Amino acid sequence: MHGYERLLCLLDQTVGAQKKLLELEHRKTSIITHGTVQEMDEVLLLEQSLIMKVAGLEERREAMQKEMGLAGMTLREIVNQYDSENASGFTDRLHALSSVLLELQKTNRLNMSILKSRLSVLNRLMVITGMKEPVLTYEKMEQTHKAHVSLI
Repeated sequence: MHGYERLLCLLDQTVGAQKKLLELEHRKTSIITHGTVQEMDEVLLLEQSLIMKVAGLEERREAMQKEMGLAGMTLREIVNQYDSENASGFTDRLHALSSVLLELQKTNRLNMSILKSRLSVLNRLMVITGMKEPVLTYEKMEQTHKAHVSLI
C-alpha cells in the first residue's frame, strides 16, 4: 500500500475513533441528566480505552509522516502540498475530522456546563441542610459588599 493510502486509512481510523468518542459524549449527556453513577463509570471506562486508541493512532500518524518525509506538517499543509488527486482524499478526511472534533468540543462544553450546574445545586443543598459550611470566596464577599453599599 502506498504511503498516502496508508495515511488516508489511518485518518479514516482516527475519524472513526473520534466518532465513537462523540457517541460516548452524547451518552454522557444523557447519563448526567438522567443516569446513574454506575452507568457513568461504564462509559468512562469505554472512553478511556478509546482515548488510548486515538493516542496510538496519533503516534502512528506522526511516525508515518516522518517516514514519508512529512514530519511536523499539519494535515492542512499536506493537502496544500500535494496534487489534486491526493489532496481530495486528504481534504475529505480533514473536513470529517474537523467536524467531529468541533461537535465533540461542543458536546463536552455542554456536559461541563450541566455538571457545574448540578454540583452547584448539590453544594447549596448541602449548605442548607447543614452538611457543609458555606465557602466564602472573593466573589461572594464582593457581592456582599455591593449589597451593603446599595442599602446605604
